[in-house]
Amino acid sequence: MPFKFHRGGLRLKVLAGFFIPLAIICTLLIILSSVALRQSPLYRLILVLLGAALAAPPVIGMLALKRVVRPLAELSQAAQQVAQGKYGLTVQLDTGQAAEGHHPGEDEIIDLANQFNHMSLQLEKAHADLQQAAAARACELEVLQTVANVVSRSLDLDEILDAVLGEILPRLDMDGGASALGAGAEGALRLRATHGC
Repeated sequence: MPFKFHRGGLRLKVLAGFFIPLAIICTLLIILSSVALRQSPLYRLILVLLGAALAAPPVIGMLALKRVVRPLAELSQAAQQVAQGKYGLTVQLDTGQAAEGHHPGEDEIIDLANQFNHMSLQLEKAHADLQQAAAARACELEVLQTVANVVSRSLDLDEILDAVLGEILPRLDMDGGASALGAGAEGALRLRATHGC
């Protein structure tokens, strides 16, 4: 996605912070090159302005780095915590633009933090869903193992059905149950086993 310049954006401020002092420095150097100006009382004022123009870019650069690097470091630490399994972690970044009338969506770092928060919450939900599905699958496998154990102990169908109900109902948190089989062509159900009813 290409970078966009917008009013109030951090990149535009950084560029202005570097190029405006550069233009001032060039202008002051041209003025200072005049020999006649060295005798003028404005010479010292121009030297002070030149010094300020030379000091401005590093100061603006340090402020810009502080506004960019600190929030990115916070995002990096949060990403490491999510990678270690702390799903659902969100970050609230302050890039210092609230005092300047920051509008949502203008700062790419805030947008990145919002996308990170969304991703982290989605990971938390996916992880919870996966754990729930794994627990349900483990319960299903346990029930199947119980049925296999009961069937392997006896060949009497009524005994098998009664034992299976006795083993399965507690695992499914049920108080009672019944087992019925169809009888021949007429399709009538015949009760074969009950447990807890």
